[in-house]
Amino acid sequence: MENKLLARYSASITLTALILGTTVALASPTPVSITKQTAGEVAILNGAGANYGPPSNATFPDGPFTVGSGTPATLTAGPAGVNADTVLLVLSATSTDVPFPGTISLKFDDLAPVSFSSADFFTTAQGGFPSGPPHHNIPGIANGAVNGIKFPDAEHAAADILFNDVLTPTGAVLGDVTITSPINLRVDVFGDNSSTGLIVGNAANSGAEGVSPGPVPIPEPSPTALFVGAIALIGVMVVRHRRHHCTSA
Repeated sequence: MENKLLARYSASITLTALILGTTVALASPTPVSITKQTAGEVAILNGAGANYGPPSNATFPDGPFTVGSGTPATLTAGPAGVNADTVLLVLSATSTDVPFPGTISLKFDDLAPVSFSSADFFTTAQGGFPSGPPHHNIPGIANGAVNGIKFPDAEHAAADILFNDVLTPTGAVLGDVTITSPINLRVDVFGDNSSTGLIVGNAANSGAEGVSPGPVPIPEPSPTALFVGAIALIGVMVVRHRRHHCTSA
């Protein structure tokens, strides 16, 4: 009897350890920072030794799909997530939509948002992406359209999201991407490695998302501007009152 109880106890401890071990293994990496990238910075990531194509390091699962401006989309770790600890999100628009009014806002999870103006966009060649023979197009992306936009001929802006660890396990939720935009966009997902400073892969078109435009955001006036405006309005009212008083007299 004691042997049976001991065996059951041991099995219980083993099962608990397995469950705890699985929980630890499935823990998602945490985003540390997000940085808007210039054309020159992206070109460095695309430098000699960069690799492209699926399997993805990170992806929008069940894509490609298009969401409305300001609608969150979940980003998950891909099969090759172990090779990357950083995600490069590349926002692309047709040349007819750039320049555009206002700004585009990109927010990732709980990190502070970054914003893009027309001046932040650059061509495929300026960003150092493969654009000539024999690989005219990036493997997995090629000349396919997402939200009506083809990567090779588009204008691009980018943000790099650094995590505290590699992007594992496959399918782990990395965070929500929320983009507010006055123009149509496609968003492609590249993985890069902070140790090498190079792109190590990308999701195919099936792992991209589209963003449909919303109203041009109108910036809220600052408290200082409201105060100055109120003082000015009071001044106008005082002047009018004095003029009215003088006329009546």
